[in-house]
Amino acid sequence: MKPQKRFIATFAAPLLLGIALTSCNAGDDPSANAEDRFVDAPTGLKSEYTQANEVRLLWSAAANAHFYQLTVGNKSYTVINTYHLLTEALPYSTEYTWSVRAGKKLASDTAYSAWATATFVTPPSPVAPRPPAADSLLAQFKGIWHADSASISATIGALPPPIDSLKPDNIDAGLLTIAIDEDEKSKDTVFLSVVGIDEFLSIENRQLNRIAMTVDSRAETIYGEVPLNPENNTQTQNFDPPIPLAELGVGLPETPTIPGTENPAIDNIAISAITLRFTRVDISGKLENEEATKAQYELKVSATIAVATTADSMIDLLINTYLQTQPIAVTLKAYCTK
Repeated sequence: MKPQKRFIATFAAPLLLGIALTSCNAGDDPSANAEDRFVDAPTGLKSEYTQANEVRLLWSAAANAHFYQLTVGNKSYTVINTYHLLTEALPYSTEYTWSVRAGKKLASDTAYSAWATATFVTPPSPVAPRPPAADSLLAQFKGIWHADSASISATIGALPPPIDSLKPDNIDAGLLTIAIDEDEKSKDTVFLSVVGIDEFLSIENRQLNRIAMTVDSRAETIYGEVPLNPENNTQTQNFDPPIPLAELGVGLPETPTIPGTENPAIDNIAISAITLRFTRVDISGKLENEEATKAQYELKVSATIAVATTADSMIDLLINTYLQTQPIAVTLKAYCTK
């Protein structure tokens, strides 16, 4: 029996030692794991607004954090920075509660800090700037405006004539002046006069004298119109040699058949002259700077067109009848200083 006891004692000693060691190690783990799982909560929560009225949420970094979780209303976000920009369109003047906590990745799971909470209020609705009063805007337009530069463009329906030949050889903007005077009988109207228009287009200066202009406060423009006598406001350009229609890329319909006549092909028809008869001028002005010392004026001149060709009179009639259906306008833009 003694050898058996000695065997049990010999076996029991290491076993008890192992249990004791295991018990000792198990007692160390909880405190070590607890320290590993601890995460500081974020501090210094604040909000600010960008120029685009977006809300930026900020906080101070937690020393042992790997990332942060946010909640704003019913939405959640995960970021690695210490800020988050809310780009969503939020209602104006509304209070929101938001919370943030720090997260730390462990070997087998994730540890989180306590939530830190704050509030912010979205910016108020922007107030649309009130347009200047009509009398104030008109007062800014009053004075003598001298053109610094000018340009002419044209749209003449389906027919693209050599409009450059209808322009002055050298556009001298300094020849154009626009004068604006107040109307003593109405605070909502001024009179505009254009001096030197005949240097650019064949329009009588007196036709553009004291045109009543109305103000559009919202668009910060003035506008007006004046009818013209087409018999006195005509511009003709002759072409020698005549210009073939084919070279102009004319998109005219096929010439209809005329009983008893032999119609020439379009390729054989050439334009020998173009005549514009101006019928109306629409004028608008818009200030270009807050000091009201720069402005752009646009004169859009409506017209009718007639062409003379090398074909017989019947072909001329057919082409001109078609052109009468096309919108025609010549536009003069002037950039002026008061």
